[in-house]
Amino acid sequence: MKLITFSKTFFILLILIFFYSCNKDDNNAVCCSTETMTTADFGFYSKESGGTTIGNDSTYWFEYLPNDTFYNWVASSGSRLYFRAKSPKMSSYSWKIGSDPNTFMDSLFFLNFSNIDDKINVTLDVTNNRVNQECFPNDNGQASLTKSINIRPFSSKLPIYGRYEGYFEDTPTNIFTVEIDTDYKRIVNFPDGCSDPDFQLVRIVYTGNRFRFDKTIISHCRRPSGRGWLESGNQTLIIECSLDDINDPSQRVNKRFVGQRI
Repeated sequence: MKLITFSKTFFILLILIFFYSCNKDDNNAVCCSTETMTTADFGFYSKESGGTTIGNDSTYWFEYLPNDTFYNWVASSGSRLYFRAKSPKMSSYSWKIGSDPNTFMDSLFFLNFSNIDDKINVTLDVTNNRVNQECFPNDNGQASLTKSINIRPFSSKLPIYGRYEGYFEDTPTNIFTVEIDTDYKRIVNFPDGCSDPDFQLVRIVYTGNRFRFDKTIISHCRRPSGRGWLESGNQTLIIECSLDDINDPSQRVNKRFVGQRI
């Protein structure tokens, strides 16, 4: 009985010593690793749906880079653009979107844009009431950040559209033509020989000169998963992806396609 009591007391002392050292040691990275620093960083996203893993952040959230363009449909329902704070742990959020008089208070939300042709500024102000001053002595619990994004009406003349003749770098003598046509979210003959008519349903997000697709929502054509973009004045198409191994579909192989516009 005394041994058990002594063990419990010793264990409690160890815990107290650990927390005491965490509170006193400003440079203790282990202690501060679970603390949240105030940040107003955010991004612009499209969210794709389909397959069995809808909502998986690493798969279906497509972030627009600074030089990207968000294309919106002319239809009355418009196109969804998501505004997403990089940290969901702030105490409050206050968004101002362009000339919209409303203030948005969530860490993640979307707006529908229809036939908009403009560059809009977006400002996020946040507060953080749980700043650990031992870890972040210069953090006053407030932050603000402004970013902008180009928004254009969807057009059949996006730079990515066209036909490209090229090859996978590991098989340069096997030349084939890939087409990204004006049927929205359609890529043709990729990989070489893929003629499945359902391939037009692959979730591809265009931002003018790049796109992404994912194997979890493609059950055919060796389930390609990857991204594509234009280089050299929009004349060269690069596609980096993984595919089911043609000899062993349980394995994945990495491929890089390089094609020239024809």
